[in-house]
Amino acid sequence: MNYSQFSEIYKKLKEISTQGIKGAEQINKSIEQKLGQDIKNTPEFEAWKKSDFSLDHVFNIDERQNALLIRACQNSDVEVVKFLLDTGASVNVIAGKDNPFAILIERSQDDEKANQILDLLLQKLKPLVDEKKEIVNLTIIKAVERGNLKVFNALKDAGANFNIQACGMSLLDWAKHHEKYTNKEDMEKIINHLTTLSKTTEEVKSSVSIDTSEKSDATFWSKHKGKIALSIVTLFAAGAVTAFMFDLPIVALVLVASAAFTLMAIGIDKICENSPTTKIDDPSAASDRTLNQAVS
Repeated sequence: MNYSQFSEIYKKLKEISTQGIKGAEQINKSIEQKLGQDIKNTPEFEAWKKSDFSLDHVFNIDERQNALLIRACQNSDVEVVKFLLDTGASVNVIAGKDNPFAILIERSQDDEKANQILDLLLQKLKPLVDEKKEIVNLTIIKAVERGNLKVFNALKDAGANFNIQACGMSLLDWAKHHEKYTNKEDMEKIINHLTTLSKTTEEVKSSVSIDTSEKSDATFWSKHKGKIALSIVTLFAAGAVTAFMFDLPIVALVLVASAAFTLMAIGIDKICENSPTTKIDDPSAASDRTLNQAVS
């Protein structure tokens, strides 16, 4: 299918949108009846027919792709967009490098109709975020690139994840890279939010790293304390024997006492470890309690 043939399909859709025809099936029949045989003979029309003339169908046009909603957004055609959405067309449509949100973000800076359409599409954003659709990430990247605060805030309110990459950069770096080409005030708010998110992420990573290290140390001691204690006791015992041989009874007694003390310490530690009611507070827990008491 060539571009003029696709344009003819879009033209018929636009005509139908003004005739009060409702229901996808009626719309599809009306479009098919109005199209010439040259279009109906194309493989792309057959593919569209097999999809039951889906309004979300992505058409292969020459070496590019397009869809009816995308074409309506490209034309800033508010009425056709409303017609498609009311008929059940999805905003989750990607044709090559194009999608409805990206097109409108590009045009919304100086096109009031594009802004009107964008408002319509943003109402459909939440389910896409919840389902983690690819179009959400594409929209995030484009909104940050163009400093579009309205779309950025809509994504934020919808619970979008901003921990993604844009051409190998973090979103924060992506924003700074495009900062000079955008509205300074809007981009500053976007950068401030992304900076806060970045700091929070780093703090969480650091906390997890410290916690893992402490657990590792504790695990090592728990697994090997018996062997360590046995080695220490063996050294004390060998020293005591040597001291007796060299007629140093006091030194020998000290070494024997040290060995006994080590065995007692390990035994007490084992009892504490196995006791369900014994808990050794760490400094952070004590700090939390102190803070809670101060607050209350």
